[in-house]
Amino acid sequence: MLKKALLGLAVTSALSASYANAALATGDISFLGFHSDSPDGFTIVAWVPVAAGTQLFFTDNSYSGSAFAATENTVAWTVPAGGLSAGQVVFATDPLSGNQSFDVGGAATGRLSGISSSGDQVFMFEGTDTTGTAIAAINGANSGWITTGTATSNNSYLPSAFSTANVDLGPTSTVDNAQYTGTRTFLTIAAAKTAVANLSNWTFSDTAIGTPAGALDSTDFVVPEPTTLGLLGLAGLALGRRRR
Repeated sequence: MLKKALLGLAVTSALSASYANAALATGDISFLGFHSDSPDGFTIVAWVPVAAGTQLFFTDNSYSGSAFAATENTVAWTVPAGGLSAGQVVFATDPLSGNQSFDVGGAATGRLSGISSSGDQVFMFEGTDTTGTAIAAINGANSGWITTGTATSNNSYLPSAFSTANVDLGPTSTVDNAQYTGTRTFLTIAAAKTAVANLSNWTFSDTAIGTPAGALDSTDFVVPEPTTLGLLGLAGLALGRRRR
C-alpha cells in the first residue's frame, strides 16, 4: 500500500513539475485591464502555472498587416522567483520614470509610457519581442482592430496568431480605461476564459480607474490548477498498471 502511495506521489510530482516548466501557448495568459490615462497600465491573469524565469514581452507597437512597427515602446519582463499560479493576476504600471513596475516583482526592462487615450493596443509575446510565441493582445482603439487602410500609432491590424486570444474594447466603447469586473471564482478555467472574453463583464471609464488613480483590480481568480484532475487521473492509471 505504501509503495502504491509513493508511486502515485512520484507521478504527480513529476507531472506537476513538467507543467510548471512547460512553454506557454497562445491564450495561456489573458489581459484583464487597460489604462491609458496617466499612469498607463494593464493587468493580466495566468490560466496555467508560469515558471520563474519565463520572459514575457509587451509592446504597444502597431501591426501593419505584415510587420510590427518599431516606433513605440516595448517591455521585457522576467517572471520572479516562485513563478505564477493559475488564476494569479499581475498589475503592471508605468512608474513615470525607470522601468515598468510589476506588482509581483521580477526584473523589467523598458516601460509602456505612451499607451494613448486616442487609441492603442498591447501585444504580449513569450521568448522574444514580436517574433516569439503570441500569448494575448488587447485593443483600446476606437475603431477596433482595423481590416483596411494603414495602421498608425493609434490603431492596428490583428495578427492571425492572436485571433483566439485577444480582447477588442474598441467596438464597445470609446472610453480611455477598462477592466474586467465580473466574478473571479470558477469551477473551470474554460468558464473563466469565457467570462473574461464577454465585454458585458467589463467596466469602462473616461476617467482614471482605482485608488490611487490607475490602480486596476489585481484580485486573483479562484480556479482549479489545470494539472489537478489530469495528474490525479494519470497517477491512478499508473497505480492501476502497477497493480496488474
